[in-house]
Amino acid sequence: MHCEATSMTAIVKVITPFRGRLYALGHPYECYAVSVRANGEVALTMPLHGRTCGTKNLGNGTFVNSVVVQHHPFVLRSTDRRIDVACDYEEVQRKLRGGKQVLEG
Repeated sequence: MHCEATSMTAIVKVITPFRGRLYALGHPYECYAVSVRANGEVALTMPLHGRTCGTKNLGNGTFVNSVVVQHHPFVLRSTDRRIDVACDYEEVQRKLRGGKQVLEG
């Protein structure tokens, strides 16, 4: 997993040749990856916010999702896997200590 400021990336090592797909559970056509890197990894980047990939914010700085490793490009088989992924972020609390008043003119 790579946890970034606005996204999370699941990286899965696959056996090549890999002709399947990696996708966010419930979003197989909106949020998927099919390209295999030279090192045999497939990476799926999912935004933390929005509905594109279905990432859930647990409200405590933790974002979770599930990805599916499907080995056939169209058919889901019993040998395919679901992997639950998460990114934890520290919650930063900021306080405004002072302010400025702006007068017209």
